[in-house]
Parts: sequence; C-alpha cells; structure tokens
Amino acid sequence: MEHAARAYISDNYNDDPSYYKKLSEKLEEIVEQLKENWENQVIALQDLVQNIKRGRKEDNTGLNPITERPFLSLIEQYSTVELNEQIKATKEIVKLIKDEIRIVHFWRNPIKQRDLRLTLIGYMDDRDLVPFEQQEKLADELVQLARHKHIYLTN
Repeated sequence: MEHAARAYISDNYNDDPSYYKKLSEKLEEIVEQLKENWENQVIALQDLVQNIKRGRKEDNTGLNPITERPFLSLIEQYSTVELNEQIKATKEIVKLIKDEIRIVHFWRNPIKQRDLRLTLIGYMDDRDLVPFEQQEKLADELVQLARHKHIYLTN
C-alpha cells in the first residue's frame, strides 16, 4: 500500500505540486512514526489512500480545485499579502495563462513561453504579490504547472 501511494503521488505530483508534496510528507510521517506498529500503519495508510483517491477538495477560497487552486498553493508559498489578495491574483494569473497558452503550438514556442514568464513577473511586481527576488522562481513554477494543466486550462 505504501508503494502504491508513493507511486500515485509521484505520477501526479506535477498536476498540483503543493498538494502532493503535503501528501508525500504525510506518507513519510506515517511510515516513520509507525514503522514498528504494522497494524496502525496499515490503518493510517488506508486513510491516506482514501484521501488520495478523493483528491483536492473544494475549500472556502471559491477557486476551482483543478484549474485554479494548485496555482494559489504555489503563490501561497511565496506571497506575503493577505489571502483574499492572493485569491484575486490567482484568478487573474490563471486568466492570463489561459489566454496565452491557447495560442497554437504555445509549448513549442520558447519565445512565447518567455513572454508569459515576463508577463507573470510584471504582474507580481506591479502588485507586490511576491518579494522581487522570488518572482522569477515562482513564474517558472507557474508556467510549469500551466504546462501540466494545459488540457484543463484550454477547455
């Protein structure tokens, strides 16, 4: 069961890095804390597997758990502004991303990808969403997430 959970987390990590990182940490915690108690480990792993199967639940942010919430999770790691501002920014950033990646062969065009990164950096800088020194890293992560979410973002 541990190996199945680990494989599932690994296979889906890029679809929602923050969410699956938390699941991976929970898995490691279960294995480490209950390594001597197989019965409790099995019970805890069964609960974790059920959580994994359910996926990310809707929460009080009002964001779509598939197309928007993963972006907020990345922004939350870097941003110092209030959650409501992060939510608003997430909606606007996802809209910017959707508009750009609809371009035919976007992912084959490094110039368009660079332009998207620069647009995201400009957006974050104009709104002081993220400290300057972290904007480029977050922009890269947002674009990578958009690449993995392409099918969801373009439908």
